[in-house]
Amino acid sequence: MSHLDYVSTITGRWVSLRPAGHEDYPTLFRWRSSTDVNLLNYSRRVASYEEFVLEIERLIQSSVLFIVKENKLGRPIGFVLGYHLNQWDGWAFVGAYVEEPYRYRGHGGEATLLGLDYAFRHFPLRMIYTEIYEFAQPLLSLCQATGFEQVGYQPEHFWHEDRYWGLYRMCLTRDAWTKHRDRFSDVIDIQERFAQREAAGARNGEKA
Repeated sequence: MSHLDYVSTITGRWVSLRPAGHEDYPTLFRWRSSTDVNLLNYSRRVASYEEFVLEIERLIQSSVLFIVKENKLGRPIGFVLGYHLNQWDGWAFVGAYVEEPYRYRGHGGEATLLGLDYAFRHFPLRMIYTEIYEFAQPLLSLCQATGFEQVGYQPEHFWHEDRYWGLYRMCLTRDAWTKHRDRFSDVIDIQERFAQREAAGARNGEKA
């Protein structure tokens, strides 16, 4: 059973997050096979579609994988992944990927905020970690604005575009998220209103 078996769509202003399903496998395989740096190809190897299906099904069983859908056109543009979930000790890792045309336009930032809020609301987490490559400075700045703090750095960790780059490990505590959350309430509260409306509709349907 997946962690998302009972989760409905989380709706924001620009994007929506919904649990990944079998119908998303072709899209996820395309992202996994691309030259973009993303968590679906962390091993940095070419895989057949059959190998990919085995990979993704193991991932979905042990992780939280949301498809990021662009609201205006209704097409998938990326994913948010929560992995290495350790509910006993209260920590997890999170990563996000958005296709190039939608980067640094608000879509990835909103998807990340919705994903973080979901994680802290639905899991007994004290800390959420993420790892940022040194060449992704705008993403590092976004993480810091969200409340993440640097807790580690590995120099020359990753080969990308003809050189080695370092890797930052960042940590967001529940207390830091609580303090920073108000800054993003205009984004997060939208999905809360949708959730309340869906719950009210479900209750009305049951009464009918």
